[in-house]
This record gives sequence, structure tokens and C-alpha cells, in this order.
Amino acid sequence: MEKIAASQNQIVNQLLRVGHGNLSIYNDIGLKAVKHEPELFAHIIAWNELKGEVRDSKVAFPILSLRSSKDDELYENAAAHLCKLSPKDFLRACRYHRELPLCQEGGGTWLKQAVRMFIREREKSIGWWDRTVLQHRESMKSLYAIYHVKPNKRAQEILFEKKYPKNSVFQVVKDLKNMKAQEAAGAILNHKIPYLIAVGALGGIKGKSDVILALIERMTGAELITNTNMLQKMGVFENPALKAAYDNGIVRMQKDKKTPSMKITKAAEAVAKTDKKLSAKLHKAQEDKLDNSSIDGDWLVLGDRSGSMQTSIEVARNVAALIARQVKGNVHLVFFNDTPIYFDVTGKTLEQIKNDTKRLTATGSTSIGCGLELIKEKGIVVNGIAVCTDGGDNRSPYFHNAYDDYRRDIGIEPTVYMFHVPGENDRMSSYCESADIQLQKFELGNNVDYYSLPNLIKTMRTSKYSLVDEIMQIPLLTLKDVFKKEGR
Repeated sequence: MEKIAASQNQIVNQLLRVGHGNLSIYNDIGLKAVKHEPELFAHIIAWNELKGEVRDSKVAFPILSLRSSKDDELYENAAAHLCKLSPKDFLRACRYHRELPLCQEGGGTWLKQAVRMFIREREKSIGWWDRTVLQHRESMKSLYAIYHVKPNKRAQEILFEKKYPKNSVFQVVKDLKNMKAQEAAGAILNHKIPYLIAVGALGGIKGKSDVILALIERMTGAELITNTNMLQKMGVFENPALKAAYDNGIVRMQKDKKTPSMKITKAAEAVAKTDKKLSAKLHKAQEDKLDNSSIDGDWLVLGDRSGSMQTSIEVARNVAALIARQVKGNVHLVFFNDTPIYFDVTGKTLEQIKNDTKRLTATGSTSIGCGLELIKEKGIVVNGIAVCTDGGDNRSPYFHNAYDDYRRDIGIEPTVYMFHVPGENDRMSSYCESADIQLQKFELGNNVDYYSLPNLIKTMRTSKYSLVDEIMQIPLLTLKDVFKKEGR
């Protein structure tokens, strides 16, 4: 039982990585998972839809699931999750489908059905179809074409012939560039024209405060954060009315599940030099967003500060901050080379942790176990350990030996996670395997994507089996569920 569960945990941890737009990183582990654990994989899709922040995985997983052995319930779950994507991402999924080995019998049919239903359900509702095409015109055209879905008369005229009904939102967008600023602002608000579409149609908005106000009020949380730097250059934060609209946008953003929490940090850092109050407000918004989720137990973060491990220091700060904002218990941060340095970071923000550790530099040899020995000497009990390192454990006490001593001393086996950065040979993983210490490893690669870290942190548990159990409790989705929730 333990080996099976460990294998399942490994599948989950390897899957929840970031592809940086390259979906092929999921091919190997994904195809193995759908072959050996098809039901678990289907539930991972459902869990990831609710809790994941990485768009690439939401695009790739359903397509991979269509490669499992014939099972209509699992196929429909995949098709239903594809129908929850934006047209742009659905099109990416269809193109990814063509790059992979052929589906089992029935998998391709479910994909065709999903595309057809995605289009037809929108055609039944003029407002829904118009909103979709307004924002995703080219992607919708491609979806019609790839699976030879014949558009209805109205769709044919608008999408392929550019014949717009009088007073339709398409005609309004076409006319925006000829409107006075106040009239354009009213049109944007009344017709709920998305930010990017409006900016493109207007051909420039600098100095048009009425228009900028309308656009801010129409921005999604992700758009607000992504464009914070640009809004600052336009003088938004010096205009009381525009600043108030932006502040209201932050409140909306906190409720927007699609806004990656680490993107908020980047926005806060971008404006920190010129507007400390706004930067603080954004940091607070990020902390509130992180506080919505929780991790159980007490945790130890071990950060490698040996020679050339500056990246590991930064990763450890971020991991510690993410855990500290989400954990129910205490969080201890220990940086190590061949000697440990201890910080209590319980409840602290990334900004506070960076300030506390700002004088740390990467130097010396590597003894990963010395940090755990320090925790043992202090009499601190933890339920989970996150190690940020290249695994180059080259000096005693070694981690696997220190871990054996620690678990005997406290009477429990803390779960162990490694956030692996490139460097020396990874001895730690090999030592742990030989010592029968279960290690979950996250490969961060040469260019760490800090946006992906919250997604990985959400998978961390103090029990070896609780994540898999939690995933299996998430119900699978049907096509009826998807379109019922859209109110159709």
C-alpha cells in the first residue's frame, strides 16, 4: 500500500510543474499516469481546476486523459474541463492533441463533441456568443474550422464576413476610434468591452481620463495586476478618481481566482520606488489571497547557502513566505552551509523575510543535516520539511542521518519535500532512497518560475497519503455540469 501511495504522490508532484508555454513537459509523466492511474489522473484534472494556478496544466491534462483506456466517464470529465477553457486555450489544447500519439477508441470522438458543444451552446445565447467572439475572434474561427463546425447565419456574417448588426457590440467597437472620450468611456462600460479590445480599437488612451477610468472598471484582476506598471506611467495614481478606481480594482482582484498570487508581488515591486503606499496595499492584497488557503502542522524550511547557491537562498525565502502565510502552525527557516542560521518566520511576509535575511551570501561547503540537528537541539517538533538545494550533501552531518536521528527522537516521520535547483550532483536524493526516506522532489530548473511556487506549495501535506485522498474526493465533471453552471 505504501509504495502505491508513494507512486501516486510522485505522479501528482511531477505533474504540477510549469511548462512556460511548452506543454510537452507533461508528455512523459502524463502518458504514464493515464496508463497506470487513469482514475487518479481524472481526479487530478478536477482538483487542479479548483486549486491550481498554472494554466498550462489545465490545457494539457484533459488532452492527456483522452489517451487512457476506453472509459466514457473519464473521457467526459476531460471533455467537460476542456469546455471550461477560454477559446484561446481550447485551441491550444486541440493543437496539443495533434502532437501526441493517437487516442484510444472514443477519446477523439469526445474531443470533437466537446468542440461542437462549446460552439453550439454559445450560439444559442447571442450575448454569450458575442462576448466570446469579441475577445477571442481568431481562436473561435479556428475552432469552427478545425472540426468543420458549420456556423449559423449570424455567426457566419459576424465572424467570417465582418457584417455587423446595427447597434451590436461589434459595431460599437468598430466605431470607438471615432467617438469623443466621454462617449467612448460610456460605450466601454455599457457594452462591457474588455480592456485589450478597447485599447486596440481606440489606438491609444494616454491623457483620456474618462476612457482610462472606464477601462480600469472593466479590467479583470489579472489585467489590473499585469498592467499596473503601464497605468502608473499614465499617471493613474496621481489622479484621485483614477486612483480610487484602481483601489476598487484591487478589491475585485482579491476575489479573482485567476490572478496568480506571485504576480501581485511583481506588481508591488514595480511600483515600490515611486508609490510606497500602493506597494504596501498590493502586498497586503497578496497576503490576504494566500490566507484563503491553509496547510496543516508545523514546518521547517532548509535553505542551502553554500557556494554558488544564491538561487537556493531566494527560493527558500519564497517557499518560507508562502508556507508562513498558509500554515496553521509554526514555520522555522534555517539556512545552512556547514553551519546553520535560524529564523522564526511564523506569520511573516516575503518582504519581512527578505529584510531579516538580506545579509546572507552563498559560501562554504554543504551539510544539509546540520540544519535539522539545530532544530533537534532546540527541541522543535515539525511535521513537514522543505529543503531548497541542489542536493550536493558533501559534509557530515548528512541529511539522511540527521533525519533518522530526528524521527527517532520525536517519534514521528515528517514528510520531506525537495525544491531542487541545478548545481552539484544530487546526493541527497540518492542517500534518502537508500535510507528508505520518502522524498517528494520538485524540479525548478535553471530559470525558477516563482509564479509556479504557490501551485507546488498547495500540494504539500504532513501526511504521505492525505493529498491523494483529497484529490480523489473531488467529483468528476460532466458536460451537463459545465453548461448548467453557465446558466444555459
